[in-house]
Amino acid sequence: MGFRYRKQIKLLPGVKLNVSKSGISTSVGKPGATLNFSKRGMRTTLGIPGTGLSYSTSVSKKRNANSSTSSRITREEARKAAMDHLGLTRREANRFVRDAIKRPKKLLGKSDEEIAAYYKRNRLTSNQKVFLLVLLLIFLVYAFFSAPTK
Repeated sequence: MGFRYRKQIKLLPGVKLNVSKSGISTSVGKPGATLNFSKRGMRTTLGIPGTGLSYSTSVSKKRNANSSTSSRITREEARKAAMDHLGLTRREANRFVRDAIKRPKKLLGKSDEEIAAYYKRNRLTSNQKVFLLVLLLIFLVYAFFSAPTK
């Protein structure tokens, strides 16, 4: 077990300076709802005072100076790659990119063929489109001529 150090200093009502082994941060708020600013970014914490129950989430993260944005792919690049590599339409590629961002586990372990088949499953072929159009036209003609005349 490693050593830990933490000290909280009250600066003003609702403002505290936190000093620990890992650095210095500032907390603003009162028990139950606080904002914490540190070198890692901003964090909010909501809790029930006196119970030990709380929920904390990171609002913003500081970017690492060593990370480069050139290694990240943009949505448009991902969409184009899905269209070219998997043969998806623009709408299907949009769904693929959205799922890859929101639910990446859904796509893990799947082959390219399985992914392409999943996103193409509702696509109508040109023959099916023509058939539906002819069927609609027949229905409209029938409805027009079978309407009672006055």
